[in-house]
Amino acid sequence: MEIPWYFQVKYREATIDSWLTWRPHVNYLAAKLKAATQVLYPLLHCKSKLSLYNKRSLYVLCISVDYGIYISCLGLRRIGDNLIASSATDQLLRLSTNARWFVRNEYTTTNYGLNC
Repeated sequence: MEIPWYFQVKYREATIDSWLTWRPHVNYLAAKLKAATQVLYPLLHCKSKLSLYNKRSLYVLCISVDYGIYISCLGLRRIGDNLIASSATDQLLRLSTNARWFVRNEYTTTNYGLNC
């Protein structure tokens, strides 16, 4: 009897590849985060009439519970996976807060109250 060989397996809602890394799962969640950002773009854009508090509430309720905080709290070992995870959430925060290019991402997340 031959045992089938798979390069990826899904276990408890997480996708792990044959090297036991989280890269497929991180890429999947980053793509879902990007899609959710595109749907909420009119509400989270810097020129939206929503207050910053309401934008934060939308972010926390709709996005960070499912994607953002979960991605950043995985405890990823590879630098590339951390960059994929943090860039997806940082782009969304920069979009909603209208942060300038010289503002560091760590200040944006700290001031927004989204520390992991």
